[in-house]
Amino acid sequence: MQKKTKLIIDTDGVTDDIRALTLALQSDLAEVVAITTTHGCVCVDQATANMSRTLKANEKTVPIYKGAANPIINKPLMDMSNIFGHDGMGDKPDAVPAAVPEDFTNFVPNKHAAQSLVDLCRAKSPLSAWDR
Repeated sequence: MQKKTKLIIDTDGVTDDIRALTLALQSDLAEVVAITTTHGCVCVDQATANMSRTLKANEKTVPIYKGAANPIINKPLMDMSNIFGHDGMGDKPDAVPAAVPEDFTNFVPNKHAAQSLVDLCRAKSPLSAWDR
């Protein structure tokens, strides 16, 4: 059996990333070891909830680390709701699996996504899709 490539998925939690995460979770060639979320097309809280819903839909358990709520560079946040919906998933909160309040709290507390990236890369080397 081929060795699985270990991946950390860093995401703003909207539909294109949801599809990519789903493909990685279902792949025999990849092992998703962590998910980090950040603001982007939706706020970081919504991105985290969307990743929680995606894990439920795929019946997987992967730690989620919540990251930055604002950009490092002082730029205004863009409104992408006309493309991805207000929730980043096409405004379908009742789609399978339905959104529940716990989705917004399903992340590793007291550990920022940036620190988790450092710790994971130190602990799980090699961890890159480019390590072949």
